[in-house]
Amino acid sequence: MEWIFWFAIICMVLWWISNFFTNKKRERLAQKYESLDIADKLMNKVIWQGETMEQLMDSFGSPIDIEQTVLKTKTKVTWKYGKTGKNRYNLRIHLEDGEVIGWVQK
Repeated sequence: MEWIFWFAIICMVLWWISNFFTNKKRERLAQKYESLDIADKLMNKVIWQGETMEQLMDSFGSPIDIEQTVLKTKTKVTWKYGKTGKNRYNLRIHLEDGEVIGWVQK
């Protein structure tokens, strides 16, 4: 029965550490973007039209693959996450001139 006590203590400590670092990240993002709303969206991996590439990196991290097309008046980029097969991904986020314009999530 003593092992249950120590297991519970270890779980509580790990939970506290996890919450501590999550709160620190939220505070850092809120300060960086001067908005708790944006920080919460990034922490919850919410995608929205107009989200910048930097915000996308703060939320999802580096994409697994990037597809880029340069046109006369704009640059179109697709960031791909969650590889499921050859050129198959769970999430594709479409950006134009550095901002999210749409996404496909499977």
